[in-house]
Amino acid sequence: MKKLLLFISLICFQQTFSQVTTEQEATLADMMIKKVNALRQQKGIYALQRNENLKEAAKFHADFMSSKKRVTHTQENTLYKTPIDRVHYYTKDFNTVGENIIKTKRIPAPFHTRKLAFVINIIYNSWKKSPENYKNMISSSYSYIDMGVAYNNETKQFFVSLVLGNKKHKVANQLSEFAFGIKSGDNKCNNLSKEVQNIHTNLGNSLVIENNEVFLNYNNKNDVLKILTTENDGFAIDLVERSQMKCSAANLLDASSIYDGVLLKPIYKKELLDNNKGYNNTFKVSLGTIPSTLQGNDISANLVILKQNSLCSYRVPNSIPKTRFKLLTVEPELEVPDIDLLNQGIRIAKEVFFEFETSKTTTEVFTEANFDLDNVHSFDVKSYTSIDGSERANKVIQDKRAEFIKKHIGEVLGFSLDYIKINIDARANWPLFDYQLELYGYKDKLSLSKTAKRAFANSTLKNSWDEQFAKQRKSKLIAFQHGYWNIKNRQHGFYNLLNGLITDEVHLVNKSLVHLFKQDGVNYNLDKDFILDKLLRNKDLVQNVSALFTKNLEEYNIDYIIYFINYWLPKAESLNPEAQKNLLNLYSHTTYKVLQNWNDDSQHAARILHPDNVETLFKTYKAQSTIDAVYLNYHMTKVEYYNKLNQKEKIQESFDFVTSNYEKNAKTIDDKIVLASFFNVWNSYDYAKQLLLIANENNTLNEDATFMLAKTLIVDAENNEEILAKLQEKAINFNKERWCNWITKDFQNLRIKNIKDLYCSSCKK
Repeated sequence: MKKLLLFISLICFQQTFSQVTTEQEATLADMMIKKVNALRQQKGIYALQRNENLKEAAKFHADFMSSKKRVTHTQENTLYKTPIDRVHYYTKDFNTVGENIIKTKRIPAPFHTRKLAFVINIIYNSWKKSPENYKNMISSSYSYIDMGVAYNNETKQFFVSLVLGNKKHKVANQLSEFAFGIKSGDNKCNNLSKEVQNIHTNLGNSLVIENNEVFLNYNNKNDVLKILTTENDGFAIDLVERSQMKCSAANLLDASSIYDGVLLKPIYKKELLDNNKGYNNTFKVSLGTIPSTLQGNDISANLVILKQNSLCSYRVPNSIPKTRFKLLTVEPELEVPDIDLLNQGIRIAKEVFFEFETSKTTTEVFTEANFDLDNVHSFDVKSYTSIDGSERANKVIQDKRAEFIKKHIGEVLGFSLDYIKINIDARANWPLFDYQLELYGYKDKLSLSKTAKRAFANSTLKNSWDEQFAKQRKSKLIAFQHGYWNIKNRQHGFYNLLNGLITDEVHLVNKSLVHLFKQDGVNYNLDKDFILDKLLRNKDLVQNVSALFTKNLEEYNIDYIIYFINYWLPKAESLNPEAQKNLLNLYSHTTYKVLQNWNDDSQHAARILHPDNVETLFKTYKAQSTIDAVYLNYHMTKVEYYNKLNQKEKIQESFDFVTSNYEKNAKTIDDKIVLASFFNVWNSYDYAKQLLLIANENNTLNEDATFMLAKTLIVDAENNEEILAKLQEKAINFNKERWCNWITKDFQNLRIKNIKDLYCSSCKK
């Protein structure tokens, strides 16, 4: 009946046609299709094949337009309403259809071959100038083509329909005939919140293939539980091969509404949770084994997210730039005294170590002295005891040991005690003990009295803190020698630092710290307690010490820096604004470094750098300065810290601060890249897109920013098609090889028509 209806329609249409012969119509079609394929070859795109069913649909519509004397893609009859409806009338083999249509100006008969070529040139050039028609002609979404022609004898015009299509494809070796009973989407996942959409994206990017097994390796179990809310929620893996997206043909994706490649058996909530191998709050579970027919092939795993056994979301992995963000650059405030560095003074410090047995105050075990007796400036005697034991007994021990070492100066080294300066430091090592309490998780004990702390050391810590108590006990002699040096000596700044510290010349110390800060490289050693005792606890040095530590963070013992920060945080109000700024910036950089090397041991270090410890300094500094990069670094560090502890509400507080202030402080495109990376790390892709899209509008994107924006927009390619196409061109202009390597790696981006067309024409793959 359908065929009869179509036949009657054709009879009616033909009444208005001129008798252009069938052979002439075929000639026009041959000429056009040769031109289209020549254009595609020029663009590096495969040629289209002709198809009889497309020819029939095109001829039917050309006749319809001629009968109506107008150009339109639609017909009134619902059977033939759209291009795909008309193709499906003849065959159900095609799943993608495109159509170019046109009517020419008046072109009277007769039509010899030369005139037909003239007609085709008019039509072809018109389509080339039309963006939509041109896109159809060079699209890699189609494999087949044909054309229908009608000539209206009354208007003397040609009406032409060029139909392009791609056939439905069935991927071989399926594991299930009916997709394991998964239903196609039934609106269960319409209108998802932005949070859930981002979780879906991140889940799709968290698939890894290990030894032919596909794992979901996700960093937050709580996010997974937000997706798996019922027993019939789950995940399935769809395996897609690179060979399905060759440049030499249209993409060979399966016609299924559930999958594009080979679908593995879905796994649902209970089994997923029971088989979770993740630790702490992470989630790692196997989602299936790659079939033997695909093993060794170049494949990519896509995630099918199921809601109540129905398709909810299909996620293709994308390489969204998520490198750990770097903190913003903050220029330190240096205190520069108006003095010159010296070329003479104390320049050498040598240590003599004494080993005392427990409770003993004399010893015959000590290191040999080797220094110039004539140039000794002074001696420091260090005699510390640990906190454990009896206070009275320890006092006697430390004083007697100090006296023994002092006697050693005269009797063994041969100095006259009446004419040499000797500084004696004999005491219980409370500062180190307090630091250790914080370091090992006993912060609540810091507020106790010394008597209570000693009782705690003698009970709870007595049998487990041998190493810590040993560090508290120190017995040594330090000889400081005077000398001269050339101001071009690489140690010039360090010699002045040492001289200033020992002679208590604060201005000289600060001047030398500025010199060391400006010096390239580190060839000096601050890792001595006689330096650190004076360097880390002098209020007037905090400003420059913080700056130097921040610049050379990787060069110093992190424990000393943590001790320094921890010592001054409670005393923030006593510091000037410049010192507060430098100390706050040092806190952010130090904490960030600790967090990047997070493990069971470094948790102790992170504990004493808890953001709560810095609130006093933060509030003090805030009262005297506008919001700037120091605050952004502080809050970006807090986000990182609380993420390790999975404290979402704390993350949100600081994330909101960064979000509300980035526009004011991201001055350069490099700053914007840092912040865009920050947003991507925390799955806030919209913020990253907004930031970089503004830069794109202002034409300030550099190469890295262009690639970051292009990769981020691909997450939502359908809604960013136009800008995404322009970004690909811009990225290629910056670095063609980099762009080609990216698409080669993330080959499923070839699903996107303009990317595949550009890739196949530009990268010669």
